[in-house]
Amino acid sequence: MFLSGSERSVFEEADWISAQLDFVRRCADRNVALMGVCFGHQMVVRALYGKDALKRRESPEVGWRDIHFDDHWLFDGFSSPLPAFSFHFDEVIGGRIKGFDIIAESDDCPVQAVVHNDFPLVGVQFHPEIKTDDGAREIRERAAVLKLYGIDGERLVSKTPPERKTYLPRVLLNFVNKRF
Repeated sequence: MFLSGSERSVFEEADWISAQLDFVRRCADRNVALMGVCFGHQMVVRALYGKDALKRRESPEVGWRDIHFDDHWLFDGFSSPLPAFSFHFDEVIGGRIKGFDIIAESDDCPVQAVVHNDFPLVGVQFHPEIKTDDGAREIRERAAVLKLYGIDGERLVSKTPPERKTYLPRVLLNFVNKRF
């Protein structure tokens, strides 16, 4: 199963967020494999460790970032660093997630991917499902918000690497094909 991204903050309170947190806990209790992507990654951590294991960034990590990773089955078929699309305002705090191994990081985000030691739970902060055109469109659509943080959206779009390097569905397939 996958729990994907959202334009909402992991710190918000809402019935649908409570339902997702309960869903993550049920997956862990029943040993159901679950991968969180971006907001989903943060929700997996919040469900197990609470809001204290997360923080709001001063400025969003956005654009294509080099993801540095350990030798791990999740990244089979890739070499480090891996350019991946990121767009997030919240993130996981590494020292507060005992039970998870941190298996990837970027220069701006020390927890880009995690795997739990006891449950079949995986989280990635970056977006392996985003194609370059979709990432560029996302940046352009949110350019006004980015400008509030001093980020030039068109400059980010101009630094887009070739799609064959940034569209990473194999990361998702590696999760699906893992036998937990």
